[in-house]
Amino acid sequence: MMLSHPGEFCPSTDMESKKLNIVLLGCRGAGKTSSGNTLLGEALFSPGRTARCAWRRADVAGRTLTVVDTPGWWKSATVDDTAELIKQELVCSPSRVPAPGPPHHAFLLVIPSDVPFQEDFRISVREHMGLLGPSVWSHTVAVFTCGDRRSVALEKYIQQGGEALQWVLGKCGHRYGILDNKKMAVGGAQATELLGTIEEMLAGEEESGLHYEVDRELVEEVEGLRKEQQRGARLRLRKVQSERERQSTMMSTHSHLTKIRMVLLGHRTAGKSASADSILDLNEFAMPPGRTTRCRAKHACHLGREIMVVDTPGWWANASVEDTGTLVKEEIVSGLAMCPPGPHALLLVIRADIAFKKQFGRSILEHLSILGEEDAWNHTIVLFTRGDYFGEDGSVEQFIESEGGALQQIIQRCRHRYHLFDNRNRGDGSQVEALLGKVEKMVALNGGRCYETWRAYPGMVKLIRAMGMIWSNIMPKRSKKPRLAELTILMLGHRGSGKSSSGNTILGAEGRGQCFQLGTLHANVQQQGEMEGWRVAVVDTPGWRMCKPPEEAGADHRPNEAVVRRGVTEGVSLCPHAILVCVRADVTYGEDTWRAAGGHLLPLLDSCWSRTLVLLTHGDCLAGRATEQHIQRAGRGLWALLEKCSNRYHVMDNKTMGGTQVRELLLKIEEMLVGNW
Repeated sequence: MMLSHPGEFCPSTDMESKKLNIVLLGCRGAGKTSSGNTLLGEALFSPGRTARCAWRRADVAGRTLTVVDTPGWWKSATVDDTAELIKQELVCSPSRVPAPGPPHHAFLLVIPSDVPFQEDFRISVREHMGLLGPSVWSHTVAVFTCGDRRSVALEKYIQQGGEALQWVLGKCGHRYGILDNKKMAVGGAQATELLGTIEEMLAGEEESGLHYEVDRELVEEVEGLRKEQQRGARLRLRKVQSERERQSTMMSTHSHLTKIRMVLLGHRTAGKSASADSILDLNEFAMPPGRTTRCRAKHACHLGREIMVVDTPGWWANASVEDTGTLVKEEIVSGLAMCPPGPHALLLVIRADIAFKKQFGRSILEHLSILGEEDAWNHTIVLFTRGDYFGEDGSVEQFIESEGGALQQIIQRCRHRYHLFDNRNRGDGSQVEALLGKVEKMVALNGGRCYETWRAYPGMVKLIRAMGMIWSNIMPKRSKKPRLAELTILMLGHRGSGKSSSGNTILGAEGRGQCFQLGTLHANVQQQGEMEGWRVAVVDTPGWRMCKPPEEAGADHRPNEAVVRRGVTEGVSLCPHAILVCVRADVTYGEDTWRAAGGHLLPLLDSCWSRTLVLLTHGDCLAGRATEQHIQRAGRGLWALLEKCSNRYHVMDNKTMGGTQVRELLLKIEEMLVGNW
């Protein structure tokens, strides 16, 4: 069944004179633009990313059909993660079409059917749809795209979607359809079928008189705010251009640099590696795809200049410098030493397609402080990535104005030096040339100086002293013992520690669907499988908050603490062969983290520590370094946890399914049980 309420699109005479607006909503990559073209019967919307609301109109089955395409949000993002400019577009989307009289509005929530619909997707949909008011659901039809690629029937996909997808369909009144956007040329039938469902919904509105009403007061408020931000953006641009012209007059004919050295800094996923490739016109840093775990330097010639770029590991966007692993901080500092006598420019890479939160700004200030003196800011330029986000009408200045004080403070610290990159448009050499010109002007203002590496030495010395203790005798000797036929493994850890992903890796979930759904658990989940000759049962449990012991939980978090306590208690009662306490290898595990873990584990594992092992997840971040080296620097909290586990640990890289890492883990569990640890 392709439509829950099938019906033919046969507009009656009293409806022919009415206009219908269809507003397309959904996450990025869902297929909104293609769906709009399918409904209109021709490619009126341009392919590519939708940066601003756009509308197209056509006569379909005797009715004037107007389709509004909107910018998408990231599918797992909360509304707080979404940039202000996108939220403003969503709020104003129903009023984007100039049409006489109040049009009939229908909203199509576009959902890609080629990826699982998980709980974090549901939360994201709920929050973003909420921008249009609570009544929007009564005027919404869910549309599943990727019909050309789906591997299961739509009904089966809906069944597999679980409670998260059923909740969305329930909010839509169980109105849904499917579009195969590859069949637009012959798509009249599927478009007509979907429009029939919309027609039935509108007929119900006619009877009840409950049409969707645009919140004019809210729209006017948002439009007023946007105009104010646009004025601020124009003023900012004029000031920046005036300053650049002044700098140009100060530059001598000798200011042209034949060699330019640059170090890229920023949080994970900011686009540092892609930007490095764009600057050098190479495919080195971002290939193969994955996280940068160690500094890398590359050279290239560009318009007569010798360019050197150093890519560095990133920190978590909202993490304090104390939360960032010591190895990452060492790499950031050592990146400066890779281009002696020092870089001409520090490029601080910031994404321009997501919200810039206050904690992002604090994190940047803290991480740049490890480079030493305040002088580092005199050599810093903000490099905004995802330039395609702005489209033809937007500007990076408007993004700076709309995101508020935290971002504006960073721009001010850089003396209003910033540049915009679109790494999808590598062929545009002008964006690289413009960046190099800004670097030359900055160097001229700095008297021709680069940022000397010695200025970062105090930060390096501080990091080395933090290493403190020398770790020894961690890895015990192992010997062969008879194998067990069955193993039950209990996974424990804080939220985001990698429990579910590690469970999937242990069970070899690749190629047969995920055993454990990623996201927040509210009860224990058990899955089974065969791995390396063992019959393995893995029990995943709800995670606790990383740095908050249960006694410090506020009223809002006490229910979750009870869920965690129940999950650990029930898991231990199964008498598992092994208990794996998951710890991320890419963040510092300090005493606060141990207090939080100990608060949940110590009362319940008193008799179980002899079969408990620390599982270091995100093993890819170690980048070939000895695990013992990481443990030395990870913090006293990890040392305390390892001491409780008699120094038993294992490293897991969940980006690499199966292989020897799982076999070695199962062997360690066997040996632990027979007393060789």
